[in-house]
Amino acid sequence: MAPKQYKTFGEVLVDVLQNPSTREWALDYIADLKRSFREFHAKVPAVVEALRKRGIEWGPEENLQMLVIGERGGEVVECILEAISEVQDERAQRSLVDDISFYKGPYDATPLIELFEGTSSRYVRDSITTLIPQTKAQNADAWMRKVLLDPSYGDCRWNLCIFASFMQNKQGLADILVSVFDEMPLAAAKSLGALAEERHLAVMRQKLAGIERLPEEGRRDLQKTLEHGIAKTERRLASKAERDQKRLERERKREERRLVRQQERERVKKETEAKVKSKGRKG
Repeated sequence: MAPKQYKTFGEVLVDVLQNPSTREWALDYIADLKRSFREFHAKVPAVVEALRKRGIEWGPEENLQMLVIGERGGEVVECILEAISEVQDERAQRSLVDDISFYKGPYDATPLIELFEGTSSRYVRDSITTLIPQTKAQNADAWMRKVLLDPSYGDCRWNLCIFASFMQNKQGLADILVSVFDEMPLAAAKSLGALAEERHLAVMRQKLAGIERLPEEGRRDLQKTLEHGIAKTERRLASKAERDQKRLERERKREERRLVRQQERERVKKETEAKVKSKGRKG
């Protein structure tokens, strides 16, 4: 069965424009979209200038995301990071952070970390802590772990906690999640379940067993999350045990074949030596 084909946004928009009953709505929608692009463009002159210096033109009615996913996306992201601290409007800063999420390559997260530490905007901080763990952010691992472990960062740790399983370096991450579980139980449970590490299966079972002692609000969601994480870990362990068993079976058969070949070589060698000796006696 062939996979279902979906139309792109542009194709859908063309269809809507060609339909007399929706054409007026589509034209209004496009006008609103262009207006929002112009307003955003006007709020980030530092980004426009950084792009211009690189020979990248970004028109007032163009979507910056299209440049981010384009051939020179890496340079566009570098320009955004270079200029984002000069942008005064918090909503514009947040939009720039969101635009970076469309880039699939690595980038230096240092400017975002500096912005996070210097801003008082919870929304900008939330955008940054959502973006960094889910993208190929460089030079951010130590910072993410520091924020997770430091209660003084408050609620903005929640995003890092819930998206922890997306981090590139997962070594020791589950231990951190266990240590902050009581502060952010639902987020920590989701990430622990996604990591599905054997040594923390007992922790999830223990938290599930004591769930009745927790406040009733959010208890059901936490229970479902823990049950899902436990089930996923158990499946992973069962699958690993099955793979290990198959690997041992392959190794056993490989060893058996090796012994058979060795025995065959020894037999042939003995027969050859016996024939040589027999010919020697006859001569």
